[in-house]
Amino acid sequence: MLLADGARAESYRDDGNRWLFQNANSGWDQPSKPPCAPVLTGGENVDTVWQRLLDRGGPRPGLPTMTDTDVHLLVDAAPLRPTAREADSAMLRLPESPRAVRIVSDDGR
Repeated sequence: MLLADGARAESYRDDGNRWLFQNANSGWDQPSKPPCAPVLTGGENVDTVWQRLLDRGGPRPGLPTMTDTDVHLLVDAAPLRPTAREADSAMLRLPESPRAVRIVSDDGR
């Protein structure tokens, strides 16, 4: 969590993926920067933080859900629907070497 003058803020850690951003027109050739603090992606500390966040959010009975989210892909601007569904999963077969792939759904978070 990053606070800037007491306000929640967002930050970017440059770990060599700057090329993924469309607006990153410079600095692509820069080496990765070391983090200023350890980067934790799993383990007891991360589990503890997630549990605290879940506890803080409290129970959510009656939260509306959608059963038909129309999840599909846009592959090179053409819709690609799932070939199979199972529980909370959808199976899609991508064509070889697509240029652009977007996930599309009526659901959101």
